[in-house]
Amino acid sequence: MTDSYWQQTPNGGWATPQDKVFPFLAQPDIGDDPYDPKTWRKAQPHLGVTVFEDFYQEQVAKAQLTHSYMMEFMTKNLNQFVRDESEAWFTLEQANELMKGLDGENQGEDSFFDEANDLDDCVCAVDLMKVGDMCAVCYFGFNQKTRYFRAHLDYYMPEDCILTHPNKFLYREWAEEGYLRLLPGKVISGAMVADEILRRGDQLTLGSDLKLRRVRYDAAFAKEFKNRLKERGVSEDCILPVIQSFLTYNMAMQYFDTIRDDPDYNGLIIDYSPLLAWNLTNCVIITNHGGLRMPDKGGDKNKKIDGADALLMCVFDAQENI
Repeated sequence: MTDSYWQQTPNGGWATPQDKVFPFLAQPDIGDDPYDPKTWRKAQPHLGVTVFEDFYQEQVAKAQLTHSYMMEFMTKNLNQFVRDESEAWFTLEQANELMKGLDGENQGEDSFFDEANDLDDCVCAVDLMKVGDMCAVCYFGFNQKTRYFRAHLDYYMPEDCILTHPNKFLYREWAEEGYLRLLPGKVISGAMVADEILRRGDQLTLGSDLKLRRVRYDAAFAKEFKNRLKERGVSEDCILPVIQSFLTYNMAMQYFDTIRDDPDYNGLIIDYSPLLAWNLTNCVIITNHGGLRMPDKGGDKNKKIDGADALLMCVFDAQENI
């Protein structure tokens, strides 16, 4: 259909001669969770009639593998125009600068927990994956004495995976330096991640005086994770999902844009981790039709952004609650 077929109306809209054609584009609302079947139904009114949920489930699984598949899913299956800004969100120099303290030096890998008595309103976040070899947990709190936000990331990987992984030399180096914790077996289950958070939670008096007030998680693959926390006595009110949508990530990303671009900003101190620097440089940005942004890992499935994702989830929580 050519542009000449359309005529502009007095109110600035467009119509066909005699209004014989009614154009309709089904789209999710800005901020909807792209992995939620309710979102799929908004984009595909025939869901369950000519197109079925198992097709969308297959496309979602594929979209989580690479940046190009994610772009394809958003455009073709959710009818959202998505721009690809393929430049890295952070350079390595900028990522390392982000983790320097007030003295210009990298923070110790566990200094967050050394300051536990001064931290208030702590939250942790984890990005759970159905398939994957690495998991990151971010702890985020506010230091009452210094008036700064503090962050720490723990990284985990199955011990058996490191032997054959394409990044095995890099992972082994980080494990030997203490930045990557190896857990037994071939996969990291939700229960194993929950147990690690509870182990760390003992340092933050989890549940007694509510030093660690909330545990945030990606709801897509979290049943086992959530059940283990509940079994161990964590109140369900403290275990809160985060919808991984453009609306969730956009404001958190703006916060880090401010830090990255303002050398005088010193309101956030992050314990040093070479894995976080690596994650941040792996992030590319995708932008939806409303101009909102979220990070993506690009086309290389061996590049990980788990830590950056967990950190952004914590900042999103702080913007909501602190």
